Order: sequence, then structure tokens, then C-alpha cells
Amino acid sequence: MAKQQGCLVQLLSLVILIVLGGWCVKSCEEWLNKPETPEQISARKKAEEAEAKRWYEDRAKQPYREKLINDMLAEGVFRRIEWGNHNAVAWVDTTFYLLPFEQKQSFCGVIYAFLANKQENEYVEVLLRDNLSGREIGDYSMRFGGPTLEIKKD
Repeated sequence: MAKQQGCLVQLLSLVILIVLGGWCVKSCEEWLNKPETPEQISARKKAEEAEAKRWYEDRAKQPYREKLINDMLAEGVFRRIEWGNHNAVAWVDTTFYLLPFEQKQSFCGVIYAFLANKQENEYVEVLLRDNLSGREIGDYSMRFGGPTLEIKKD
């Protein structure tokens, strides 16, 4: 008798799972295929316009960023910077290692902002590589609280 009750409980559990699973799939499909309301369309367009305006206004800072980057290269903070589509590789040497963390973060932030604005994408990354060993020592990228520098510890 106990074995039959166990089988019955399992069968009922399976039926409930199937019914609820079908309901979840159906409601998700309805939600995904639901057309946008005029208010949602208006809000989406305003958000897109604000984002485009932000990139446009930020573009005015690019010449200053470029000058700062060239100054940092001239001062030896970075040996060289290799530019990619979604990342930049900054090669560092002794001068960079001797800087306080806040300055390292600030200098990497300039490279990050320059690349992010150039790509109009804030999800870019600045990789830091040691000029002598070639190994990656850290990165500056978007994290949960915003863009952040992370130096790897050996």
C-alpha cells in the first residue's frame, strides 16, 4: 500500500510539473510576443536619444584624452598601447608600478574612456601587460559598480 501511495505522489508531482511547465512556457511566449505600448515605445526612444546625446557630448573630450595618453606615453607611465576594437593593451614598466593605486586607476580610466567613446560602447577593456615579462598583470573594465582597475596578485 505504501509503495502505491509513493507511486501516486510521484505521478501527481509529475502531472503538476507538466501543467505548470506548460503554463510557464505559454505565459512566457505571450509576454515575449506582446507588442510594445505607445508609452513603452516613447520611453525606449527617449532612452536611445539620451544615450546618443551622451556619446556625442562625451566625444568633445576625446582630444584632451588623446593628449593625456600621449603625455603618459612620453613620461613612461605606459611603454606602448595597442588598440583593438573592444580592448586596448597597455604595456607597463617600473614607472607604472611605482604609482599609487589611485593614479594607476585614473590613468587607465583615461585609456578606457578614450576607447569606450571611440567604440560608443562602455563594455570595453584595458589589459595591462608587463613590458619585460609580457604577462598580463591586470585589467580595467566594466564591473558591477562601474569601471574598475584590478591588479593581479602573484
